[in-house]
Amino acid sequence: MVDPLTTLGVAANVIQLLAFAGNLLSKGREIRDTAYGAPVAQRELETVTESLRQLSANLRRSKTGSVVGKDQWGALTQVDRELNELCKGCHEVSDELLSALKALKTPIATTSHFTSLYQAFRCVISESKIDDISKRIEAFRRQIDTTLLVSIR
Repeated sequence: MVDPLTTLGVAANVIQLLAFAGNLLSKGREIRDTAYGAPVAQRELETVTESLRQLSANLRRSKTGSVVGKDQWGALTQVDRELNELCKGCHEVSDELLSALKALKTPIATTSHFTSLYQAFRCVISESKIDDISKRIEAFRRQIDTTLLVSIR
C-alpha cells in the first residue's frame, strides 16, 4: 500500500515538471517565431534599460558640466554630487543588465527548434538573475527621481 502523502508528493512533482516543460516550450516557440532572438519581455526590458542608461548619462553630463547646481564657489552641491553618484551606479547596473540580456539572445539566422529550446532553457535559468538586476535598476531609478525632486526644490 502506498502512503497517500507520497502519492500526493509525486503528483505535485509531475505537475511542476509539466508546468516547467510547458513554460519552456512556449518560450522556445516565442524565441523561434520572433525576429529579435529573445522573448518579448526581454526585448521590452532591454529597451527600457537602454533608455534609462542614456537618460542617466545625459543627466550626469548636464549636472557636472553646467553652472546650474553649483554653489557660489563653483563646486557641485551635495544633492548634485549624490545625483551624479546615483547616475554613475545606474549606468553600471544598466550595463550589467544589458550584457546579461545580450548573452541570452539567439542569432536570428539560427532559429532551429533545438536552438530555440536551448535558448528558452537559458532564459528560464537566468530569470532570477535578470530579476535581481532589474530590481537594483528600479531602486536606482526611484532614488534618482527622489534626488531630482529635492534638487528642483
